[in-house]
Amino acid sequence: MVQTRPRNGDGLGGPGDEPDPESGLGFGDVPRLELDQLLEQIVERAEEVMATQGRLRGLLRAHRAVGADLELPVVLRRVVTEARALVGARYAALGVLGADGHLVEFLHEGMTDEEVRAIGRPPRGQGLLGALIDDPQPIRLADLHEDERSAGFPVGHPPMTSFLGVPIRVHDEVFGNLYLTDRQSGGVFSADDEELVQALATSAAVAIENAMLFAETRRRQAWQAASTQVATDLLAGEEPAEVLEGLVATLRELSESDGAALLVPAEGTGEFLVAVAEGEPLAAVENTRLRARDSEAGLALLAGRPIATADAPGDPRLVGVPLSRLDVGPALVAPLNTAGAPRGALAVCRRRGGAPYRREDLDAVVSLAGHAGLVAAYARVRLEQELRRRLDDRDRIADDLNTSVIAELLAVATDLTGLAGSMTSPVHRAKLLAQANRLDRVARGIGSSVFDLARPDDPPGA
Repeated sequence: MVQTRPRNGDGLGGPGDEPDPESGLGFGDVPRLELDQLLEQIVERAEEVMATQGRLRGLLRAHRAVGADLELPVVLRRVVTEARALVGARYAALGVLGADGHLVEFLHEGMTDEEVRAIGRPPRGQGLLGALIDDPQPIRLADLHEDERSAGFPVGHPPMTSFLGVPIRVHDEVFGNLYLTDRQSGGVFSADDEELVQALATSAAVAIENAMLFAETRRRQAWQAASTQVATDLLAGEEPAEVLEGLVATLRELSESDGAALLVPAEGTGEFLVAVAEGEPLAAVENTRLRARDSEAGLALLAGRPIATADAPGDPRLVGVPLSRLDVGPALVAPLNTAGAPRGALAVCRRRGGAPYRREDLDAVVSLAGHAGLVAAYARVRLEQELRRRLDDRDRIADDLNTSVIAELLAVATDLTGLAGSMTSPVHRAKLLAQANRLDRVARGIGSSVFDLARPDDPPGA
């Protein structure tokens, strides 16, 4: 129950209620002022609580959004979108780092297509972006232009002032960095903004890891399916040469390469022949030869060892190999070995400036090369079986001709010769002898033709 102070006389105040000449307030107004101030504080605190609740709801929404998909490109795009919305930034970007610590992908939001075209090439990781790469700790600036690490902007770049950068770690390794600039509501990014973005980066790391595991699982399944398809095609009676051509095309697709090739040994020459080439970078070297002993890579293939390089033209091991003369960068070469003997090699490459191959890529290509080696071995077995079959057919035909056709022809020729001796007419005798000689020549011609049966050509990879 609220108690009120009793009024005196005409209600203009009693003793002790004289007005304060400086404040202009009577003593009766002091409690009301305190109440107003208290109400204002309560309202401000309520607004802060509501704002905090709103930001927490935004963070939960961002958590759900970035973890709702398993496709890595979709996850990365959502991370950028949700980070921008979470702190109300005008611009947001995610820089993905490669194995060498440089930016290999840069996703951004907030700029128009005209601004993107005006800027030209994407950032290379210099200035503040590079500072966050070199030292992956959060960076929060009121004015990035005043920081000595800032490298400025290229021509056509929109102006930016406040800056917030946070790394994204996957298993203690920096996957990339989130960059946010210019709060749309004005002001600078706060410590609360930094904590929110760090929390989002943590959940983004989990979503990115799940997406990467999902992609790796699908990738392994695709490689396994390709290996299985090789065996299936062979068992179905497909020609080994056609199987190998299809294998090269599949290899190029699965390894995300610009070119792929099959090299087979040229028997007795110490050389490898580029039998099949897929993709523009390698089309120029199809049907060319290289001496295996002219390069370290060739010697490695002879020894059954794979070769991996991030820069084919600049790698001294590839001197003398066609790859070193082409517009390619990263390359892998895996030998086709059967029973310890080199049967060729599979090679893949990417254009100069392409992403380097990972260890997993090399392992997958080596595994597929092992299956390709089985294809080559199977092709040789089929060739030898075909040769034996033809030799057996030749022997059978020769036996049949010797025991029947040739013998009968010779017998007829002998009878004609005997008959000609009993003829009294020289003309008739000469005709019979001519026919007997003719039959003898036919019999001898058949006998010699039996041993001139053509042999099949060796298929590629045999």
